[in-house]
Amino acid sequence: MAIFNSLGSNYRFKQVMQILFVLVYRVDNDQLVASLEQDYGGIVTLAYKAREAMMLGFRELNLPKESKVIVNGYTCFAVEDSILSAELMPVYADIDQDLFHFGLKQLEQAFKKDPDAKVVVVQNTYGIGFDIKPIENFCKNNGLILIEDLAHSIGGTYLDGRTMGTIGDMAILSFGRD
Repeated sequence: MAIFNSLGSNYRFKQVMQILFVLVYRVDNDQLVASLEQDYGGIVTLAYKAREAMMLGFRELNLPKESKVIVNGYTCFAVEDSILSAELMPVYADIDQDLFHFGLKQLEQAFKKDPDAKVVVVQNTYGIGFDIKPIENFCKNNGLILIEDLAHSIGGTYLDGRTMGTIGDMAILSFGRD
């Protein structure tokens, strides 16, 4: 039997039927929102997909059109798509090969190249935690909005022990479309 990267392609017929016909009640939705607000400290908006949530988050920031957003050079198309859908412009930061994400040095280089950037998105690729403190400080010192993309890392911790998703100005997470 082959195993595929997408969860949905590995479901058996009975599992598909259970998922298709699951009943979700308003109380379940309210409990999920309350739990996420408690865990991550903020206002929660549920969306169909993470890319939709991220696009809505960008729009909520009320940035001028074509404002620049610094993102990982090694990222999912959904991140770029949400930035473009919000009429913003992605700026790609090189990655630290050990982290699969940019470090402070790469962020500084990207910001030097595009000093009018307004937002930085960190994504903790493959759930690998890193030292967020220098990036957090850089964003604060330069008036940048810090967004944490938890697509790979919900429940993870940074090297300083803080929970991923609790550091930035906004966090986006997904339970996966599957």
